[in-house]
Amino acid sequence: MTQHPSRPDHPVAPSARAAPSRLSLAAYAEHTPPLMVGGEAISLLTFRQWMEKATAHHGSATVGRPMPFVPRLDGPSVAAMQAALEGGVPLGLLHPRLAEGERGAAVDLLQTELPDGPGTIALVAFTSGSAGRPKGVCLSTEALLAAAHAHGAHLGWEVDDRWLLGLPLSHAGGFMVWIRCLLAGKTVVLQEGTSFDAGRVVRQMERDRVTLPSFVPPMLERVVAAGLRAPDRLRAVLLGGARATDDLVDRGRDLGWPLCRTYGATETCGQVATERPDDVATGSPPFLPLLPGVHAETRDGVLALDGPMLFSGYLGEGGGARARPWISSDRGTVE
Repeated sequence: MTQHPSRPDHPVAPSARAAPSRLSLAAYAEHTPPLMVGGEAISLLTFRQWMEKATAHHGSATVGRPMPFVPRLDGPSVAAMQAALEGGVPLGLLHPRLAEGERGAAVDLLQTELPDGPGTIALVAFTSGSAGRPKGVCLSTEALLAAAHAHGAHLGWEVDDRWLLGLPLSHAGGFMVWIRCLLAGKTVVLQEGTSFDAGRVVRQMERDRVTLPSFVPPMLERVVAAGLRAPDRLRAVLLGGARATDDLVDRGRDLGWPLCRTYGATETCGQVATERPDDVATGSPPFLPLLPGVHAETRDGVLALDGPMLFSGYLGEGGGARARPWISSDRGTVE
């Protein structure tokens, strides 16, 4: 065991330790994994302390239909989400900025029929509606685990990894950061502030020794516009959520940002194809490498995806088994 850089009395669990079979914080409290770091209002807490906070929420949680929940980037939201996972309570994740009418429609949708399977539903995340009306995507514990393990096998972990969580916990790009770090016993750094201020975020990365942030293109645009160089500790920046132009990616890399483009969807628990840092160093490949366990093909010009990280089905669209593979709305090709 190595020592945590800021707490010599806290050992850091090696990245190769056995992966758990369920999303349980309790499984890690016994090993005293690295600290979860937040802003001044959150302070330093061990995963063991987060487990204690999560347990306090069990009394108000009941197993049954998805419970509407508005997660924010703060300690209480993380604790409440963990309590639901520990207690087997599926959560319906609602973005904090949803308009009243949109939130009401989402809550109504949470009362509709759940899909039959596969897996045990843990989270319901809503699509953006870019390809039509928003849908309630039912994600099982098994799919979340598969997605997290596939990420770890694809990009690997470093002993001192710290991931900046700055994307909404209501979206796959946000909650999967937390789940990946939970399973790997890695540090989560909660981004400070209620909006993305490029200068403040870069200063926080430097102060909190961040090695892995996740960006969407508008975030990268602000960083590039400000001419901000990447902190030295960064080993990869996952860039997804929407297509970034080649020019934006090139300008970001010219400033030293180790950008790794990703492709994924809510229905796949986030990324299913991601550039590796080594690929970027030698020149980006024409196709994004698929994560382990992902199968992709084109059907009439659109992507068809399959793998253990696929969703169980949509809310309110019948209780039958979901057809495989999942046909996305994205046009493209695979190698």
